[in-house]
Amino acid sequence: MNLIRQINNLDIKARYGIFAACVLLAAGLDYALFLRLQINDLEKINEEIKTLSADTARVKGDIQRINGIKKGLEGMRARLRELNDKIRSVDEVPSIFEEIAGTANASGFKIDQLDPSKEGRQPLMTTPDAKYYVLPIVISAHCGYHVFGRFLNKLEQGSLLFLVQDLRMEGNVIANMSSPDYRSNRDSGKDAGVLAVQATLKVVLADRTPETKP
Repeated sequence: MNLIRQINNLDIKARYGIFAACVLLAAGLDYALFLRLQINDLEKINEEIKTLSADTARVKGDIQRINGIKKGLEGMRARLRELNDKIRSVDEVPSIFEEIAGTANASGFKIDQLDPSKEGRQPLMTTPDAKYYVLPIVISAHCGYHVFGRFLNKLEQGSLLFLVQDLRMEGNVIANMSSPDYRSNRDSGKDAGVLAVQATLKVVLADRTPETKP
């Protein structure tokens, strides 16, 4: 009350000055409070932007990984289709022997013996769509090392799915060193030695005949 009485005793200019100072002080306090609130809001927005940026980067990384997985799966599917196309039917055994013999002739691989193994066709696995088998085929031949490799490479590029097992190779067979194949390879600097080769090709077959339900 004394403060108000003292202010009232002041002249009009002094009272207006005090009033103006109070108004400015209140406005300054209000502005400072408003500015602080704005700064707090900006800090929150900045944190949200950082979080959003991190989430966006993580999403982009996940998308790239998903695309990589998709490409990998597409490659695997293509490879599976390629392998499946090479699995011959159990009814194609005669043509399989013809293909092996034809590939050998095209490679300069002279076969001495080409017969199915005494073990016969062996079950491999069964799926809802087919039954799979392996047919062991025994090959005996005399040839150079590179000729044998060329034969296997051409056979692998063909339409057979097979594994090579029980491979035996013995070099420098004297009885065949007078053969034209030996002399040709010797003169060209390729396979100067002759190998006695014996191997088993295990060709994968499929029986896709639908089962008759009783």
